[in-house]
Amino acid sequence: MLDNASTDDGAERARWSFPRVRVLESRENLGFAGGNNRAAQAVQDADYLLLLNPDTEPAADLLERLAEAFKSDEKIGVLGCKVMETDGKTIQHVGVRLRGNGLPSHIGQGEPDRGQYCGVHDRASVLGAAMAVRTRAWRELGGLDERFWPAYYEETDFCFRARRAGWRVAVACEASVVHFDASADRRTDWGHLEMFFRGRARFLLKHYRPRDWLLRYLPDELRWLLYWGSKGMRRVALRTLWESGFGSRGLGPG
Repeated sequence: MLDNASTDDGAERARWSFPRVRVLESRENLGFAGGNNRAAQAVQDADYLLLLNPDTEPAADLLERLAEAFKSDEKIGVLGCKVMETDGKTIQHVGVRLRGNGLPSHIGQGEPDRGQYCGVHDRASVLGAAMAVRTRAWRELGGLDERFWPAYYEETDFCFRARRAGWRVAVACEASVVHFDASADRRTDWGHLEMFFRGRARFLLKHYRPRDWLLRYLPDELRWLLYWGSKGMRRVALRTLWESGFGSRGLGPG
């Protein structure tokens, strides 16, 4: 467990409540990517890594189900799971599709869980709050890109790089967690929205080539700007893209 410069007594309570758990502490907030990289560096001998946020509650058989899925195909490098809302009955998502403009489409979002999603299925990306990675793939790809600080799109970037390197990115639908996510509140939190769109801008600038901007980004972005995004979200999306990117602060291919 990594305590990423928290301001409460969480690290001490974790040591007291779970004496077998190794607790690492960072004096500065390393962000999502840096925190997980630091924790992964401390793992010496494991076939798989599991990134699990403190706002998740895993099912009792989560590790067993993920291990079974990994063992079913050596080319699976990244595994997500079925992510449930706090009622335990409604699906938050079972993986992510990426639109041409880089915005996520959460598969299964809002659907009652009737067992309609089962098995192991390839996805464009999975949720970083509950993401398992084959250690060999993690080392090969160099972990998460810490330039996506403090948060958002680092797992999307990792999944993109994994697929490009020949690894499968998939969801094991029999594995599940409950995610106590505040995303509904964050839709009106402009600070979080700005971080989200800045992460998207970094992702696009890192991976998109001129052809992608013309044929993938532009049609989907125009459609979203015209029909879906609020005026405030549109301004944030365009401003962060401009500030992050088309000038000196953009990320190069990598």
